[in-house]
Amino acid sequence: MADDWIKWTKGFARKAKVIITATQLSISRVQAAVLWMTLWEWADNETVDGWIENITAEHVDMIVEHPGFAHVGASPQIRWLIFDARGLFLPEFKVHNGKSAKKRAEDARGKKIARGHSADK
Repeated sequence: MADDWIKWTKGFARKAKVIITATQLSISRVQAAVLWMTLWEWADNETVDGWIENITAEHVDMIVEHPGFAHVGASPQIRWLIFDARGLFLPEFKVHNGKSAKKRAEDARGKKIARGHSADK
């Protein structure tokens, strides 16, 4: 079912922004990737458009259980998190989360299978 999963992109733990997160927090890139996925999994239940009202950087750090994560995620090098008076905005949320992103990923997987390629390659 589409609501039961979020997309993990191949090579995600090697993306530059994940590596920057790891470096800034003095953790492994795999740990950094898990922190991002933890946040996006939570956000997937909280928003359909990327806005989550009344959520602060302190709340985000509590959600992922790592102090300083929100500060790094909002930094100019990453900018996957934006905080303002309204709350938290995840600018790339609709690209990877929500029903339309899940539908696109499932459609792409189905087309790949139909062309005779394994879905897990």
